[in-house]
Amino acid sequence: MKTPMNLKPWKWKLGAKIFGMLTIFFLVALAAVSMTLHMAWQLEGAAAAINDAGSERMRSYRIAYALAQAQPDAGPVRSEIGEFDRVLHGLQQGDPKRPLWVPQDPSIRASLQTVADAWESRIKPMALAMSADPTPRQLTSQQAVLGQEIEIGRAHV
Repeated sequence: MKTPMNLKPWKWKLGAKIFGMLTIFFLVALAAVSMTLHMAWQLEGAAAAINDAGSERMRSYRIAYALAQAQPDAGPVRSEIGEFDRVLHGLQQGDPKRPLWVPQDPSIRASLQTVADAWESRIKPMALAMSADPTPRQLTSQQAVLGQEIEIGRAHV
């Protein structure tokens, strides 16, 4: 007696044909579901990056507003600056647990690096200096510069 494996494919028994077709269908469906889940995970990470970039814009406005108030207590400004640093670092490094990552497009990465450079070299030191000595004379000249820096950064976010 011949077994199904010894027969040519077109001479297999009906049960073997059905089993083979179901196996192929199952593997194709498994691949489709896996690809869909992977794409959804990637989109979720990009959505988190967009959300964080928007929160950075709002945080920069909060910093500018707090500095414009010329309050002697620098705690809220320093707190916002620390949060800005934390979120900016998260955008640059990504977080697979969350998931959070910025797309690998070179222009997006360059824009993020421009914002990070402007923050570290000009905006953050200026905001810290303004929060340390909030005199009206100093604020008027530095507010204009800080406003320009924030607008330049906003164009890249």
